[in-house]
Amino acid sequence: MQNLTIALEEEIGNPHVFVGRDEDLTYLLNWAQRTKQKASQSTAILSRRKRGKTALVQRFYNLLYTLADPMLIPTYLSAPEVKTNQLEFAQSYYLSVLTQYFAFVNRQPELVSTTYSWDDVADMAKTNDFLRKDFQSMEKWISERSSSNAWKHAQELGHRISARFDVRVIEIIDEFQYFQNHIYLDGQLDHPIDLATSYSKRAESKVSPQLVTGSRVGWLTTIIRRMVGRYDEHYLGPFTDAEALEAVYNYSKLEGEPINDETAPYIVTVCFNDPYYIAQIFRSRFKAKDLTTQEGVAQTLEFETDSQTGRIAKMWLEYIWDVFDRINEVNTKKIVLYLAGIKEGEKSRAEIQQDLELGLSDPELEERLHKLMKADIIRLGESNFHYQGLGDPIFAQVFRKLYGPEIENIDPQMIRSQFIEQIKQLRGELSYYKGMLMEYRVRDRIEVRLKEGRGLEGIVYNPPSNPKTLHFRSFKKDRIYLLQDASIEMDLYGRNQDDHGIDLCVEVKDWKDKLPHAAIEAFVSKKARLEQYLNRPAIFVFYASSGFTLAQLQRLAENGIYTSDAEMLNL
Repeated sequence: MQNLTIALEEEIGNPHVFVGRDEDLTYLLNWAQRTKQKASQSTAILSRRKRGKTALVQRFYNLLYTLADPMLIPTYLSAPEVKTNQLEFAQSYYLSVLTQYFAFVNRQPELVSTTYSWDDVADMAKTNDFLRKDFQSMEKWISERSSSNAWKHAQELGHRISARFDVRVIEIIDEFQYFQNHIYLDGQLDHPIDLATSYSKRAESKVSPQLVTGSRVGWLTTIIRRMVGRYDEHYLGPFTDAEALEAVYNYSKLEGEPINDETAPYIVTVCFNDPYYIAQIFRSRFKAKDLTTQEGVAQTLEFETDSQTGRIAKMWLEYIWDVFDRINEVNTKKIVLYLAGIKEGEKSRAEIQQDLELGLSDPELEERLHKLMKADIIRLGESNFHYQGLGDPIFAQVFRKLYGPEIENIDPQMIRSQFIEQIKQLRGELSYYKGMLMEYRVRDRIEVRLKEGRGLEGIVYNPPSNPKTLHFRSFKKDRIYLLQDASIEMDLYGRNQDDHGIDLCVEVKDWKDKLPHAAIEAFVSKKARLEQYLNRPAIFVFYASSGFTLAQLQRLAENGIYTSDAEMLNL
């Protein structure tokens, strides 16, 4: 596949900061492919804030744009987080979908990120008779200030385009829950319209399915489950171990914060593979921050859980204050603290009542638990009668710092000390991460030697004379998307800065014994597949710590694959 086109500006910033999420992207690409057969259902991606939903769906959008399958047309809209009236929102929604449709079919990515006037989009619509008439209908509703008709017409635009041109307009709506209480009729800002449930019929479209996200999981699930059977649910979890370790090394480079082979897996472990926690460890304003020791990592994380100083704490405070501004009551705090301290398992309402001696009636307790669930600081268990905490020790620490002195009558300094000791007991098992760590060692050594301007000399045996310089936009573990949902994972992939330059593909095997022949044949096959789809020259390198047999060297050489080992890279 050609280089990723960033048609939609990604909020993550530098596109190379995006790591992993291979399983989720594969799921979404397969979901998109099934829409061609009208076999996909509208889907909601659920997770708490800062877990990476927006980054995921924006990358999915750009992947679809880059793949340029004429049947799969992505559109992206972020729900308003401030009050807006229905007529203005309908107009904005309509313009956004139509402009992005033209951006895709005309291959003009600049249209996606540019705000166009009503007259500008009218000129675009004139290029197609069907869309010209559709635009005129929208103009009619706008001029008559018929907000309900304008909204219905805007909401169904993707479906009409899909049905008319036999394509699949995939509508991505970020933070869908705000459709429920952020949109109003003209002059009635005290009475929001629930536009979310107006999607009951629209969500059933098989030619223009929706992909919606929500960071208020309890709130969004309440909305979509009222529309029974309309939305599938896909939960976005933490990073895999490999993804989390890659993120640690990426942030170390990006932020200029040194780490080592012991603290890298330790950061993964104490951050529980969470993308936001990892990022804030490196971005922390803790003056004594030292990420080269486990003590330093633990102290930095403790700093980040402080409501006065830490970004991690401030993220959780948005959830906590959402409910405690309305129910600032001791029993409710006891419930959260109690469930947050349970590492595994769940508790029934009767057990919560008995263990905490709350003295609440069952309806009163149920009401408090429901509000805590909707605020996403506890979860429902196996039944509507059972509940559990989030299973997140970082949240538990933030909450305990806030309310522990009040509920447990414990000194705040003791809470800090106990947390640091708890974190110190965690260990990132070096042996488990050994193979992943080797990829980063190889990458770093190659990058250092490439900077010397001698091409692949000192990197591979019998290096080619050209190129003398290789400059990459990114050089990391990567998944290379071929056609549609097909992809290949490359241990290290360097994408050349020059569109006509040479890329670098590196396979890394950190085995004590000699490689089996099957590993050689697998890489030969991988090279053949990549060369078929890359549409650009690439150098292929096989790194094996223990080296190769003579027969393996010959087999790789005859397939144009260079070799390297621990001795060559001084590892």
